Amino acid sequence: MKPKIGIVGLGKLGLPIACALAKREFQVMGIEKNRDRRIQIQDFDSSIVEPEVLKLLHQFQNYPGSFTLGTCLPCAIHFAETLFVILPTPSETSGAFSGKFLFRISDHIGRILGALEEEKYPLIVILSTVMPGTMNKIKGIIETTSNKKCGKDFDLCYSPELVAIGSIIET
Repeated sequence: MKPKIGIVGLGKLGLPIACALAKREFQVMGIEKNRDRRIQIQDFDSSIVEPEVLKLLHQFQNYPGSFTLGTCLPCAIHFAETLFVILPTPSETSGAFSGKFLFRISDHIGRILGALEEEKYPLIVILSTVMPGTMNKIKGIIETTSNKKCGKDFDLCYSPELVAIGSIIET
């Protein structure tokens, strides 16, 4: 059985990655809090940039469980063995990337991990573009809010996706 993957953030990068994984028969749960974006995905909106994504979304309707769209972060954490986090890191006036969305979601992830009654050792993968030092801050937030240790109770890694938007499914 293929691993279960959670994807937090179904934007221009997150949705194609979710579809690419589901196409390869991973079970994928995509989490998107933006209502308008969820409606776009559910309605197969043609403004979705990646050409292959709309075709795959239609195919997934025939294969329940291959791709699930939702808003429930605790559900994704319970479901997934690996959680990909792909959130915006907007530029600040200084030119640095802001980690505010990543820090906020890290707090939520930590609280959920801390409340888990089951024995679970998830891998959390940050795919967003970040500044040096951001991963240490994310690690600290998750450890503090979960009362768990990275490397002992969960793993955390940074894996920037350097791809051309519009060709993610192909690569």
